[in-house]
Amino acid sequence: MSKLSDLVVNYLKENNISINDLKDELNKLEIEVVNQFLKPEDTLVIKKNGDIEKYDPEKLERSIKNAAGDAKAALNTSDLAIILSDVDRKLDELPRKVYRTSEIKDYVIESLIEEGYTKVYENYLTYIQNF
Repeated sequence: MSKLSDLVVNYLKENNISINDLKDELNKLEIEVVNQFLKPEDTLVIKKNGDIEKYDPEKLERSIKNAAGDAKAALNTSDLAIILSDVDRKLDELPRKVYRTSEIKDYVIESLIEEGYTKVYENYLTYIQNF
């Protein structure tokens, strides 16, 4: 066992963290460790496959546009700005600069519902399941 593994196992035992809670603890650990390596201006995303990349709101905008196009529900620049602003606000509420793609998708979904973009919301769900 590596030194890091020993440290983790000892920490889990000392803090009475069950094996069932291990996954959640490791997920938090990943985000916290990556967060320590950030430059103040960086915002990073942990992809589903584990890759880490810079947060790119243009990618998010593109996925929302694609979902809207599939729903035949046109979103103008102002609509997209509102949704992206909602997502940015939710990201800024957290005391970190590292997010999982699943978190960001959830924030998009919340914004689409809150702002009344029902058709786009329905298609966005289908769109993200395919990626």
